[in-house]
Amino acid sequence: EIDYQDPAGFNPGLSNSPAERNFDKWPGSNHPNEENILKNWLQTRTTWIDSQYTSQPNFTVAPGQVGPGTSVAFTGGGGTTYYTTDGSDPRLPGGKVSPSASTSPPINIDTTTIITARARSGSGLTSWSGAIQGTYLVGPIANASNLVISELHYAPAPPDPAEQATSTDPSAFEWIEFLNLSPTDTIDLTDVHFEAGIEFTFTGSAITTLAPGDRLLVVSNQDAFEARYGSGMTSRIAGEFGPSRLDNAGERILLVDALGGTIHDFTYNDTHPWPSEAGLPGYSLVLITDGTTMPDLTLASNWRSSSELGGNPDSSDSSPLVGNPIADD
Repeated sequence: EIDYQDPAGFNPGLSNSPAERNFDKWPGSNHPNEENILKNWLQTRTTWIDSQYTSQPNFTVAPGQVGPGTSVAFTGGGGTTYYTTDGSDPRLPGGKVSPSASTSPPINIDTTTIITARARSGSGLTSWSGAIQGTYLVGPIANASNLVISELHYAPAPPDPAEQATSTDPSAFEWIEFLNLSPTDTIDLTDVHFEAGIEFTFTGSAITTLAPGDRLLVVSNQDAFEARYGSGMTSRIAGEFGPSRLDNAGERILLVDALGGTIHDFTYNDTHPWPSEAGLPGYSLVLITDGTTMPDLTLASNWRSSSELGGNPDSSDSSPLVGNPIADD
């Protein structure tokens, strides 16, 4: 047995415990030494495995925000470097070269471009290098000065009988509205993404630029959204978020730009001082803004509940003043 002991001394070759016998056989061995042996073996092994593959190329210009006409090429790498400029992989599943791939740099960057590249030497299983990918941003990009979350519909009303054909879950009808506050710039949304609250990135979405004063939507379930609001706003839907839903009791929302800077970081709630009506089934949370200046989204006083059930996706929720604005009553 693994814990067999020989206290009576019937077998002089055995000491009192397996641990003692192991120590007698391997003097100087201890747990830290055993860990180091395993770590060294793993590092050596992974280095050897990596050496069997073709080495990766490198970009001559670091990805990020660049000027129009920037020229990008590659250095290093083994063999021939294949690249794409549409975000796809130059290597097809199975190892063949993608028909979208090119081998003739330099690449002139005139609009925002995602470059994916691999080097290839030979034709075996290890002929391809690992992929490198870089996003080159041209023109005004979305950031904390121009892109705002203008409306959150986190507590939709339960679906009616007709809507239940699409979904019986109220959270399927959630949506978030965005607004470009810039009066002059069409902003690039590439690589803008959430890091808290929901999971969504604008890279590869249906909408990657936003004109001055325009709005767009990110929805939980597009079929459910269209069942409730119709198909008239389909062209303004960038995509679906998921897999989580917006928390009806409030949660942190963190939106980050393409350079890693924070666009918005706030925590909404459905209790005072936040507008509690927005937490009632059917109403949305609306940012109070004139459409040109950036409010502080962390302040509850800069938010109100929507004027209508269902909110006002892709449009202003403001109500016109009725009557004489200088009258006493």
